[in-house]
Amino acid sequence: VMGKIGNGKVVLDKRRGTTLHDKFDLKVAPPTYGMLMVEDEIVFACDALKMGFYRWTRHPERLVGYEPRLHKENAFQWEYASYTDAMSANRYSMVRLSSTFIHVDYLKLYINYLPRSMYDAIVDSKKCEGIAMSLFVSSLTGGRPPLLADYWATQSKVVLYSPNGSRSDTRKVTLHACVDTFVTELELRYKHMKIRDAHLFHGIFSFGSKLKEDMEEGDYTIPDMNEKEKNIRKKVSHWNSDNFKDKVGGLKKNLKAFMTKRGLVKDTDPW
Repeated sequence: VMGKIGNGKVVLDKRRGTTLHDKFDLKVAPPTYGMLMVEDEIVFACDALKMGFYRWTRHPERLVGYEPRLHKENAFQWEYASYTDAMSANRYSMVRLSSTFIHVDYLKLYINYLPRSMYDAIVDSKKCEGIAMSLFVSSLTGGRPPLLADYWATQSKVVLYSPNGSRSDTRKVTLHACVDTFVTELELRYKHMKIRDAHLFHGIFSFGSKLKEDMEEGDYTIPDMNEKEKNIRKKVSHWNSDNFKDKVGGLKKNLKAFMTKRGLVKDTDPW
């Protein structure tokens, strides 16, 4: 069932998919080139999403995400490393797809050209479609890792409820196997186009692969920046290491109150 809302820029696509790949299988052409892949249990502040989107418009060939992940190159098997692992290592090479801006063309390419062995492995395991997409895009962009939104924006996430997904050792084994198999299938294991990792934390405004546009403390403009982005950057340019925790905390508190009032936060009276 496909319906348009309001001016047609929002398209509601209700489907009864049977595999994890169905989220990438577009039945009609969307009204925009950029898409935000997001799960319904998480939400980010509007300004945080806008900053990720503005970065994506300057680099539409890259994924722009909010939750970094890392691969580990062990002698026996390459492995999947969580957000905590990535932050501890201060390196990343992938993003969690459930909070990522992506060009619509990558969804079409994934459905039509993802190696069939990968496609079938995801159907069988009912896991790893996000790993597959992140690595697939890297394989099409010279092995480069995705980009990340500003650090402050990534920290504005509010979890509305916890899904019933497995966190078992069996799940970890499956994720490790996916990374190890997928880098081989996509030819990202070898020197001519090996997947790259990148330094993660540069400062409270800069996160992930360093770009010329990255903001330094006290600075908030770059050439050709639109006024909306300039206003957001100006607002957060006064944040620093001393007040960052309070600023982000206030942002999340207001966002959670807004979502709670609308009955969207589990274990609250409105829910």
